[in-house]
Amino acid sequence: DDAAAAAETALGALGNDAAAAARERRNSWPPGSDDEDEDDAADTWDFDGAEAAKAKASDDAFRQTVREMILAGSKSGAAVDSMIMEVNCYKLSENRTFRDAAPAALEAVMDLAFAPGATKAQAVRSLSSEISRWTPLLAKLLGAGDVDDERFAALALEALVPSEPDHPRAPLGTPDVFAIALQKLYEADVLSGDGILAWGEASSSALRKSAQVGQLLAFLEDDSDEDESGSEEESD
Repeated sequence: DDAAAAAETALGALGNDAAAAARERRNSWPPGSDDEDEDDAADTWDFDGAEAAKAKASDDAFRQTVREMILAGSKSGAAVDSMIMEVNCYKLSENRTFRDAAPAALEAVMDLAFAPGATKAQAVRSLSSEISRWTPLLAKLLGAGDVDDERFAALALEALVPSEPDHPRAPLGTPDVFAIALQKLYEADVLSGDGILAWGEASSSALRKSAQVGQLLAFLEDDSDEDESGSEEESD
């Protein structure tokens, strides 16, 4: 009997809670606004997620097209100046920026540089050759003197390091080759010392912490200090 009474009391409490919740919903203004707010929030979340996925798909498609455009131009022997015009026209038609095209251009040039089955020495020679060949295009897309865009480009280069050890671009993930890639881009005036140093401050990767890349950054830091000292002496 005591157990039955306790059960009835518990059910009564649950009923009271349910009734209170119903009264609260009825008394909300406008009616059901609490439920509608929750539904609106869920709808907004779904809309934002769908829009983000749509934007990512559009970005991926744009970059893939730019990459394939450069690879096709290389295969057909098209002049680099012609490729600059072609990529720029496509960029304008898609209402994109040079920064949007930079990762794809880097990926295409790195794919051209690192042929499947090449030795590390061959890859380094090819890397130097391809950067030299595509310098006008890379200089156009990778920053053109804007430090923030150059930092973004260096981060994009770092993102091209594959996780698979047998990937053709795998040598790029070794500190000495990555340092050479940065150095060649610097020597070709594609990336400035300030842009590479800005990447060094932004990145915390193992490549960034390597001795080989550290030596390059130290050289660029010293070179930057000398330029500042020279400028101060000239102003005096």
